[in-house]
Amino acid sequence: MSNRTTQSDLWQPEALAAFKDSLTDGLHPDDTGGKKGQSFGSGLHGVSVEHLPSGQIKRSQVFALAANPSINTATVCAATMAWGGMNQRFSEKFFSLAGDGWLSVAERIRAGLLDRKAAYAALANLRHDGKLYGTGPAYFTKLIYFLTPRAEISENHPYIMDQWAGCSINLLLASELVKMNVTRIWAMGKPEPVLTYQVAEANTCEDYEEFCAATDALRLEFGLTPDQVDRAIIANGGRNRSSWRHYVIKNRRI
Repeated sequence: MSNRTTQSDLWQPEALAAFKDSLTDGLHPDDTGGKKGQSFGSGLHGVSVEHLPSGQIKRSQVFALAANPSINTATVCAATMAWGGMNQRFSEKFFSLAGDGWLSVAERIRAGLLDRKAAYAALANLRHDGKLYGTGPAYFTKLIYFLTPRAEISENHPYIMDQWAGCSINLLLASELVKMNVTRIWAMGKPEPVLTYQVAEANTCEDYEEFCAATDALRLEFGLTPDQVDRAIIANGGRNRSSWRHYVIKNRRI
């Protein structure tokens, strides 16, 4: 872990204050995901859909499936992607490629054989080789987060590195630790462009390790659990947008 993620005085003060204030929003770490479990998993290669909930899935339900040795890893991955709201245009082909390497990596993560850095490196290599269809870092870090055995780690927790978590850590450090692809779109009649952000595939396993180390440092700064800090930096979007999400949207820059 670099020194910048161990010293609280190296956080950007205004951003840190805004993040501290956002903790009063009361976001529960056991949040509900985007897709209904059985609907998402239906027809996917290797997935035992009867083990998935019929409704939208919670974090705790994904962790429970991952901890149950009688549930196969493909089913746990389906639960993960359902929670994450994976676009179902990608899901069928993604699961059809399970035999090309990603399921083997997932099983090794689930067995505790790969730490967060090694897991990222393995999945990033598969992505580079075209064997992780429709699944960049924002999604495959969800697999690392949910599949890593909870009972076997007291530190060096994996975290989800999606656009919101990445932009959050970048704002808090006043540095582009997580490399982001940014698109500017002008809409007719609008005074300024809309910026869309995506976690770049140029991020390496070393970058992911630095991101996780920074997130761990933020967790310790406020006495949070891993799931609480992960929830807090991703925050809430949509109609019930939380204060930290408002702050990130207003202040993130190219």
